[in-house]
Formats: sequence, structure tokens, C-alpha cells
Amino acid sequence: MQANSINNLHLTCTASGPPRADTLKSLLKGQLLAARQFPYQLRPATVALDSCYVEQTLEPLHYPDLATALNVDPEVLAFRDRTAGESDLDEYVLRLARLQYRPSASAGPESEVRGLGAFHRMTRSARTGRADLWRRVVAELSPRPTAAQLADAAKPRNVVIIGAAAAGKTTLTLQLAAHIARQNDPQGPVSRLALRVRAVDLVTERRAWLDAVLRCAEAELSHHLTCRLPDQLSDLVSGIDDFTIIIDGLDEIRDRAERNRLLENLRDKMADTAETARYVVTSRPLADDELEVLHEASPTIYALRNFTAEQIREFADQWFSGLAPAAPGAGEFLRDVELARLQNTVSNPLFATITAIVFCRPDGRPLPNNRFDLIENFLAEIFEKSSHGLEEMREATHARFASSSDDRIGEKIDKLFRSRVSLLEVAAKAHVDGSPILPAVHEWVTEHVGATTSFGSPGREDFLEALLHGTGVVKPSPTGPGFVDRSIAEHLTSRLESRRLPKNYRNAPVALAKLAERALTGDHRAIGTLVDYGRKCADHGDFLRWLRSMTNKRPITGTLMANGFPRDQRSLETFERDLRDKLQRQTPWESDTEGWWETATRLRVESLDQLVAEVATSDGAQSTAALRALMTFQPETAVAALSELASSPLAPPDMRWEKFAMLTQLGDTVAVSLIGLLETILRDSSVSMYVCLGLVQLSIARFPRHLELIEEKIFAMAEFRYLSAVDHIILARLMAKLGLLRSRERAVQSLRSVAKDRAERPDFRLFACDELFAIDPEERATVAEVQREVAKDPGVGTRTRIHAFQGLAVSSPASSAVKTSGLRNVLKSREDSDASEVLWAASALIGLGTTDDQEIALALRDVVADPKTGERQAARARELLSRLDVSRG
Repeated sequence: MQANSINNLHLTCTASGPPRADTLKSLLKGQLLAARQFPYQLRPATVALDSCYVEQTLEPLHYPDLATALNVDPEVLAFRDRTAGESDLDEYVLRLARLQYRPSASAGPESEVRGLGAFHRMTRSARTGRADLWRRVVAELSPRPTAAQLADAAKPRNVVIIGAAAAGKTTLTLQLAAHIARQNDPQGPVSRLALRVRAVDLVTERRAWLDAVLRCAEAELSHHLTCRLPDQLSDLVSGIDDFTIIIDGLDEIRDRAERNRLLENLRDKMADTAETARYVVTSRPLADDELEVLHEASPTIYALRNFTAEQIREFADQWFSGLAPAAPGAGEFLRDVELARLQNTVSNPLFATITAIVFCRPDGRPLPNNRFDLIENFLAEIFEKSSHGLEEMREATHARFASSSDDRIGEKIDKLFRSRVSLLEVAAKAHVDGSPILPAVHEWVTEHVGATTSFGSPGREDFLEALLHGTGVVKPSPTGPGFVDRSIAEHLTSRLESRRLPKNYRNAPVALAKLAERALTGDHRAIGTLVDYGRKCADHGDFLRWLRSMTNKRPITGTLMANGFPRDQRSLETFERDLRDKLQRQTPWESDTEGWWETATRLRVESLDQLVAEVATSDGAQSTAALRALMTFQPETAVAALSELASSPLAPPDMRWEKFAMLTQLGDTVAVSLIGLLETILRDSSVSMYVCLGLVQLSIARFPRHLELIEEKIFAMAEFRYLSAVDHIILARLMAKLGLLRSRERAVQSLRSVAKDRAERPDFRLFACDELFAIDPEERATVAEVQREVAKDPGVGTRTRIHAFQGLAVSSPASSAVKTSGLRNVLKSREDSDASEVLWAASALIGLGTTDDQEIALALRDVVADPKTGERQAARARELLSRLDVSRG
């Protein structure tokens, strides 16, 4: 189903067609409409917001069942620390690098992710330092799936997605449901289906599990559906092989006991092998490791990444392309963001949208430099845009109740409309606390305006709900009105809570100290409360210094000033002094050390900027955190400072490549400068080739528009540096990834040389053959010749011989008899082979489709029965046995 498939779904629920088919297509159409209309539901926007959607990526955090996901023998992932020498580590890195860059043909994107996870996890056990950079390479370059890729893949079966506030979790789940809907043929039967529900709605349903899912999904899409869904889910999904249940917002269930019951239910569903549904669950991070219960079901766990610098630019380009030619452009917007040091704020999709709306105000004022004032400006804009509609609603309300027996009804109506912001704050607190909004609103109106019975019953609920919707920040939902985003509700709640604090802060030390502790963890509700409260203090500087004394000199002064608290010189100096004292005295840092450096950079004070740059280019313990802050808010300064460091002969090599690896995250914006820095590092003989190759790989991935420049640096390095066989193989793979003719020719030449060199280690020759055939299938004859030669060599080990047979299966399919006989010989001589070699041979034979099941089964049963076999190897043998017909006989 293509992007325009909404228009292809011309359907009505008539008696002429199959009712189930009509119902399913109505559901798919509703999902497509919901995904198209949802992104960034913010009314003042002057562009089509769905056209500004930028697809975010998911960063893998947990990799269960690696070998199965990769379709490889677990022995491929094994590394024996205790006996490994340098050459063993070389082979290990090569083997894992093959999984990293070229997963099996049958594997989907999730397999590549898991392969990288294996590489990352296993190399941590390597005894030599050369694996350090490759762990970083893997962490940096792990493929990060999008909603579309997650929808396309059959695996992972169950997924948990963790994302911060306003990070785009709901948008992603809507897009995921729509992507799955698009997989169906508009003219054919439905074969793939997803049902998306809100977790907070699910826990209020008292039906059987699947029927509760169906009713919640129907309520969520009710205004898009043209047919009512059936009473039972089984009637809807019968005959559908690929069914996904998407549960959004676990964190929004405020009752912890209710949340834990749902988590336990999800764990059981995910772990049940008879369960046919696939599950995708989203949540903010939960305290006390609540989500650990889901780990028992071995889901794949992702973190939803914020926008990168390049995605922020993509968002800006799309947003401003929809404006009139005379309007400000994306470049001006991005410059204002940089001047205000809002890069971290606009990396959040919601706040990118809010910032763009505020930037487009007709008065042309500069952007505020903090999140609190951004929301304040946004709310002022949204209230201004909604004022005309609310005025019309006020006049209509007067007319509606003109005949009321309450002689003060007109006064009450006017007061209610004037107090709508206070009404919103009360509604916001109820929303954030997990309580229904309308009862809280009724209570407030009764207390401050008068009895709601004046507005009639039951019509008063409709009237108050319409008033809330008219403000522009509240939307309807199946369980009643709710806010367009929880972050907006938290901001309004913070204003209400600040007014409820005593005017003299010394009369509330416990409450304010707790707020400060929460603020130091990044809790924006607490930060907003303190900022709003501090702005009303007669002496805000004195209040700030008092708070500092309550938090044991932690960075509360800087945190609040960076978030909109009124600044004074004394408080700025106090924050800087505290930061310098921690550096000089080597006092313990709190767990969130990056908070100090991000705060220092956001304050935009020259002396603090200099301090951050100094620490970022040092070899101290805080250099990484300082550099990360500098990269976020002053990327050009970060590159310039590191370039100076790299040219210094006194700079430790490890520090140079570590800093370079971090800076590549900045992408194309600093590509030319960093590629120049790369050349300096590649020419330094004190930097190992493993490090050089890792940095080349990072550069290729990060700077795709500058591949010819990178190619030039690679060729210069190859002429300047000594290259081992392993270096040649990895470098050839990297040159092939460039996709440039000269590099491909050099790669083929280099690999052919290693493969045909009889003086080289046989296993390295085979790895060279693998890469050579992958890059140029025309080299089939050369590759097969080397593989046969190694397979016949009586001096090679069993694993190397198996490797040769497996290679021949690809390069020379016609020689199957040679391959299978060689592998059978491993099984027949299993007394002389260890369990891992038998498992390798059995796995290879099964992969070749051999019919010698009895012989393979006998060998595998011997492995299981052998008391010397480890538990993991026995489990692998049993898994292979389950794939043979004889095991079921």
C-alpha cells in the first residue's frame, strides 16, 4: 500500500461486500488518517504539520537471542580470553566484523542490529586495547531502525521503546501502525494488521485481554472509522498471520499497582510461545527498574533517539519550505537556535515545533534562550490564535443561557471565560496526576465562579469540555479531554504549584528542598515551579543562594538560571566558583556530571565557555562530558579546539582518536574540518592501524557527501603505513563501502593478493576470499580455488576446514559432494574433535540442505550426552536436533 493509499481505499459499509473486509479496510484507512493528522497537533502552525514529520531512529539497548537472530552458530560469537593470543584476536575481530557489516541474506535489519550488539558485547572481553575503538565504532554505527523498518521486519518479535518526555513516542506508534497498514494490497485481502491502544485506556477496561485491546483501539480511532469493529477480536484477525498490538505510554498509568499488573500481563503474553501477536510497548523511563519485569520475556529494547543536528536541519527545511517567500527561512531559524543555545531543546520533536512556531511570530523578536520561556511564548501565541473562536463561543453561550433563572448567569459566563487560563492549570494538574479532568474543573468552577448547575445538566459537561478544547491545548480522547502533550500540562501545573507555595521561601524549606532535588535530576515540572516562584521573589538572588545551601553546593544555581530564572552576577560567579572548585579539589562528582557542563555552556558566559573548552581538550576525567556539551552548543569551537590538540606532538594518541570519534557525531556540518583532522591522525605512526581503520569507518558513515575526500586520505594512509593481512582485509571492506570505482579496484587487488598468498595464515586467506567474492562475484574462480586448496590442506584445523567448505557453498555450489563429505568427516571423527567443531559441522550441513539426517542426529546426541559438554553447547545441539526430521520420529 503506497503513501497515497488513503485515496485508494474507497469503501462504505454496505451489504454488498464481505462485512469483515469492509471493517478491516475502514480500520486501515483510519490508521493512515490518524498518522497523517497527528504529528505535532499545535494549532498556530502556518504550515501543514504532517509534512514536517521527520522519522526518528531507535537505538538498540538490549540484544536477546543473538545467534538465532543472526542465523549463525553461537560458536561464531565465542571468544576464549584465557588462551587467546594476538593472532586469535585478529581472527575474532575479523569474524565479528563480517557479522557487523554483512549479516546473512535471510536476516532483516534487526539481525544487523543484534550482530553489532554481539560485536560490542563480546569485544569487551578482549584483553588487548585494540578492541576499544571498535567497541566505539559499533556503538556509533549500530543501525538504528525507524518505525518503517520496524514495521517491515518480521523480527524482533517483541519490542519495548523507551523515550523521554515529548520525545515522539506517540507519533512513532501512530506511524508504525500506518506503516503496517501500508503493507497490505488495497485490492487484496488484509494480511498484516496492527492495533494501537493507549496503556491508560487499557487498564480501565474490565473485559478479556484481546477484547479490551479491540475496544480501546476502536475508541481511539472512532472519529476516523466508517464501520463499527466486531465484538470479539478473533472475528477481526482470523486468517491474519501478522498481527501486532501496540501499547503506548505505560508511564501515563499513574497508579503503580495498576501499571505493574499490566507489565506482568505483558511479560506473560510476550513470553508465551503460543501467543500469535507481536507486541510493541512504549514508555518514559520508570523509576526503580519497573520495566525489568519485561526483560524476563526477552524483548528487544530500544531508546527513542532525539533529533540529530542533521534531522533538526531537515525539520527546519521542511517547515520553512511551506512559508511565503518573504518569511524567514530555515537558515535564520537555525542561527537563532544556535545563538540562544537551544540545540538540545530543539532536538526534542515537540520543542522543535514549539520553537518554530515562536520563531515565526509576526513581531520578529529573538527566540527565548530557555525552555520555560519558549513554552510561555508558545502559550501566549496559541491563546492569541484561539481568542477569536473563544469570543464567538462566549457570545453563543450568553445567547444559550439568556433565559436562565439565574440572574447572575451572564456574569458567571464572563468570569469563566476570563479565567480560562486558571481553569487550564487546574485541568493540567489533574491530567499530570492521572485524575479525570472534568471533575477537577467542575470543582474549581463551583468554588470560583458558582454552581455548575447554572449551566444545565447534563449539558454542562459538554459546555466545559468545549471551552477546554477551544483553548487549543486540550484535545478529546476516549476517556475524556486530555492535553496535546504531557509536557504542556506539566508546564501549566508548575505555574499553579508555584502560586501555592508561601510567599516567604524560608517558611517552606522542606518543600523547596525537595523541588530542588527533583530539578537537579532534570524534572522540568520542578524546574518550572522554581523558576516561576523565583521570578516572584523580592530578592531572587538571595533565594537562589539559599537554595544552593540546601543542596550542598550542587549546580542548582546554574540549572535554574539556564532555564529562565533571573540572573545576577553574584550567582553566576558562585556557579563558576563551585565548578572550578570541583575540578581543582578532585571532589566526587554526582552521577549526572554532564549536567554541570551542559549548564555551564547554556549560560553563555565567556569565562565559562573558556573553561568548558579547556576541559574538553584535556585528558582529565571530565573531558568527555565537557566535549559533549561543547559539541552540542558550540560545534565549531569544539572542532577548532580539537584540531589544535591533534596537531600537538604532546597529545596522547588515545585521547586524539577518542575525541575524534565523538566529534564525528556532528555529521556533515563539520565534515571538511574533521576529515582534515583525520589525515593528521592516520599519518601518526603511534596510532595503531586498528584505531585508524575504525576512524575511517566512522568517517565513511558520518560523512556520506565527502567520500571522495575520505578516499584520498585512505590512499595516502595505505602508501604511508605498513598493513598486515587483517588490515588489508578490513581496509578493503571499507574501500568497497565507499562505492567509488578506484576504491573498489584497489580493494579487489588487495584481497586477491592476501587470498593467493600461501605464506599467509589459511584462515586469513579464507576471510579475504569471503570479502573478495562479496565485492566482486566475477572473482568466483579465484575464490573457489583458494577455498579448495585450504580445505585439502592436512595441516589446517577443523574450524578452518569448515570455513573453507562453507565458503565453497557460496562460491562453487556445484562442488556440493566435496563439501558435504568433508563436513561428514568432521562428524565421523568426532572423538578427535571438540563439541564446538561438531556443532559447526552439523550447522553447516543443515545449512546446505543435506539429507544425511541420521548421521548428523547421532553426532548431536553424542554432544548432548557427553558430560564434558557445556550447558550452552548442549542447548545448541538440542536446537539443531529440533531442525532434523529424525528428531521428531
